[in-house]
Amino acid sequence: MVDLPGVDLPHVMTYEQALRDGVPDGTVAVIGGGGIGVDTAAFLTESPDEAVRATEFGARWQVPVSGELVGDLPQRQPTAHRTVRPGSQVTVLRRTGKFGQGIGLTSRWVALGRLRDAGVRMVGGVQEYLRIEPGRLWIRDECGNDVAVPADVVVVCAGQEARDELTSGLATADVPYAVVGGARDARSVDAVRATSEALEAVRRLAP
Repeated sequence: MVDLPGVDLPHVMTYEQALRDGVPDGTVAVIGGGGIGVDTAAFLTESPDEAVRATEFGARWQVPVSGELVGDLPQRQPTAHRTVRPGSQVTVLRRTGKFGQGIGLTSRWVALGRLRDAGVRMVGGVQEYLRIEPGRLWIRDECGNDVAVPADVVVVCAGQEARDELTSGLATADVPYAVVGGARDARSVDAVRATSEALEAVRRLAP
């Protein structure tokens, strides 16, 4: 969790909590506009029904979508846990860099396009996150002005830290190991990189 006054208030949650438990109704401020923040914003504004999402994707990109391909897909999370809200209620904030940085080039283009279509507000150049209060998140914007962002809920998609506390025990026990993915570098949670590193580790470590 980031070091920020008000971060311990009950309406503040991590992205893991948001994706697992859902997010209450109302405005949402997403701290962090990397790949995780972009995906979380999509989670907040898109239907939980995979068939509906596939149909909407097909309509947007003029691609025929067969009901046979999506009609029987299991739902990753019960619809009751998902509150789909207008994009206008969601603000994604980022200090520096590009929104969705770390996502593949074409995937990023699509991901940002769907957020813009939904009306999600994306605020870059944040100089400082000042404090969280009930109903709002105070920031210092790129012009140096203190601005209150509407936030009935704040979702933190920043501050990830690599964790490799198992390595010392494995080394002591003389167990071959490799640290890969987010455990090695949590600055950008990249599934493609993590999978590639894991496969390479298996090739190197397997007898």
